[in-house]
Amino acid sequence: MSQDVLKIMAERLAEDATLPDIDLTPDALAQTPIRTLGYDSLKLLQLLMHVEDTLGVEGTEEQYPDDTLLGDVAAHYAALSEAAQG
Repeated sequence: MSQDVLKIMAERLAEDATLPDIDLTPDALAQTPIRTLGYDSLKLLQLLMHVEDTLGVEGTEEQYPDDTLLGDVAAHYAALSEAAQG
């Protein structure tokens, strides 16, 4: 399921013309720290809201330090999605 979340992130990130040149494959994205995106808190929130909307889950008010890997964020949302599905 984390791979699915990473694919959702990758699709959204691919639309961002301001994104630095990073590998958007799920395996590479999983090892990418949030800070690599160069996003401010609003832009990160918009990405996470897109993930929530796509998965049909409501995220927690989780705060992610800049060194958090996107794979860890994806795992968090995958767990929320699996819990919601019961």
